[in-house]
Amino acid sequence: MNISISRIAVAALAATWVTGVFAVPVSEEEELALVYGDKATVSIATGNRQVLRRAPAVATVITAEDIAATGATDLDEVLETVPGMHVSRTNSYFSTYVIRGMFGGQTNPQVLMLQNGIPLTTMYRGDKGGNWGGMSLEKVARIEIIRGPGSALYGADAFFGVVNIITKAAADTSGTEFGVRGGSFNTKNAWVEHGGKWGTVDVAANLYVGSTDGSKRIVTADAQTARDTRFGTHASLAPGSVNTGYDAIDASVDFGYDKWRLRAGYKQRSNVGTGAGISSALDPVGKVHNERITADLSWNNPQFAESWGLGYTGSFLYNADTLDANYQLSPPGSKFSATSVFPNGMIGDPDRYERQLRLSAFATYSGFASHSLRFGLGHDDLDMYKTGTHKNYLLNAAGAPVPNPLDGSVIDYYSIQSHILPQRRKVDYFYVQDEWDIARDWALTAGVRHDSYSDFGGTTNPRLALVWDATLDLTAKLLYGQAFRAPSFNDQYGINPVSNGNPNLKPETIRTREAAFSWLVRKDTQVNLNFFRYDMKDVIRAVSNATAGTGATFQNTG
Repeated sequence: MNISISRIAVAALAATWVTGVFAVPVSEEEELALVYGDKATVSIATGNRQVLRRAPAVATVITAEDIAATGATDLDEVLETVPGMHVSRTNSYFSTYVIRGMFGGQTNPQVLMLQNGIPLTTMYRGDKGGNWGGMSLEKVARIEIIRGPGSALYGADAFFGVVNIITKAAADTSGTEFGVRGGSFNTKNAWVEHGGKWGTVDVAANLYVGSTDGSKRIVTADAQTARDTRFGTHASLAPGSVNTGYDAIDASVDFGYDKWRLRAGYKQRSNVGTGAGISSALDPVGKVHNERITADLSWNNPQFAESWGLGYTGSFLYNADTLDANYQLSPPGSKFSATSVFPNGMIGDPDRYERQLRLSAFATYSGFASHSLRFGLGHDDLDMYKTGTHKNYLLNAAGAPVPNPLDGSVIDYYSIQSHILPQRRKVDYFYVQDEWDIARDWALTAGVRHDSYSDFGGTTNPRLALVWDATLDLTAKLLYGQAFRAPSFNDQYGINPVSNGNPNLKPETIRTREAAFSWLVRKDTQVNLNFFRYDMKDVIRAVSNATAGTGATFQNTG
């Protein structure tokens, strides 16, 4: 529970029973934890694995064992268990993550989603994607979450927090396992996973398939109900049930050899329902389709030379957002004005295709006494290379839909009034970080990162963290960080008089100050208390141009 008082928030005491996971904090056991890894260690805070309670961030770690114990079947169900984090739903049932009471609106671009340290961001919305369709957990080894800014290490969109999903390697699965599951709403899925050796190569593989009809909760009134009242029509499908079914396929492979690691994955969500309707009018017809292909190749040598370690990662993401059946934005017979009648309903079909290439490298240096330095640089090439728009309406200057053509058929509007044109963004960045043991039981972490964007310029974000092991069972932290949220392609370049893009947008910014206390009451009980204050500027919102009669435009306001 978060209590907000004039932009100053105090996180309530959270007691967590972890059934013996938190061992007595003696150095020998901590060293073993660092070697073998468990929920008492974390790497998301600095890029280096370290004991969780000494990490320079407010962090949570969830392991595969924790997931199995909860019975969760989807990522959202797991994240709902994180203190200070809430999973909310939009009208289309897209999940948004509210961290410390900070809500980013109908999309979720202020929470950075990573898979094995690589962003899952789609450029159109700047978040994990409106056609996300959930994530199965069979391939997940652990999930690491930090609450608070992370741009000093991870760059854009690590604004309210960061979620890193770490997938299973060969060491996480011994032999071959499979399972089947069934439940209400005609829900059924099956999976198989394997881990082992192929000669000198470590191999892990996972395949998951599933489907559900989804819950059938009843909506008693929707947006069309209000229009019916205004124009004397009877088009609304309410009372009616939401549309939340889907079909799912997940597949992944992981190869490890010496210091090299190659991972590839495929994720498909088809026939995904539109919840309570994309435009808040019940839509039993529309079906979303999302397809993602990921691949990354990394090399890591922590002992490249005396006092030096080196690492490199190259990754690729292909993302396609299309429809299996066109959105029915309003039902047949609906009106938006006295003359704009839609006999077949208002229908739309937006398509987008993205290719993302990310290259990064880092070096660590431990040649200075009590210091651990980390240097990093990278380049991102983010290309929304193809878009499409099919619909049976136009938006006039005031943002109101007008039937076109008159017979209500769906035609190609790409050259007439596309929802967005192809866009490309390139990013170069570098960062430096110093972990300094300034005295016995005291550690200071300082870092800064600069990002240079091809479309809106540069931004620099520092961090500072002081960690004190006050006693064997009490740790105190003082934290300061800055972060930014990059404007999405829709924010900048969307072509829609209802919420038109603005190419002159600046990034959103946030400054956060925190104090955190962690008390190990006993071996299986830990109590955490966090105080934090945040100041946000240049928040991007759609601002109405009612006086000009031209709908709304995204602006830095708030």
